Amino acid sequence: MNARVLDRSVLYAGAIFLAIWVLVPFYLIAISAFTPQAKIFDYPKPLVPSSLSTDTMQFFV
Repeated sequence: MNARVLDRSVLYAGAIFLAIWVLVPFYLIAISAFTPQAKIFDYPKPLVPSSLSTDTMQFFV
């Protein structure tokens, strides 16, 4: 029974890692899309933006 629990834990950890690996780029793209143009190239980029703007989206549309 312990081997089964360990196998399942490894499987879930791998699935969570893969989900994060796939979803983080989409999150960064979305954050960049709603960041004001003056702050797009700021480094380091905050994970939670302080201000949102549609200027970048309007530029591409």
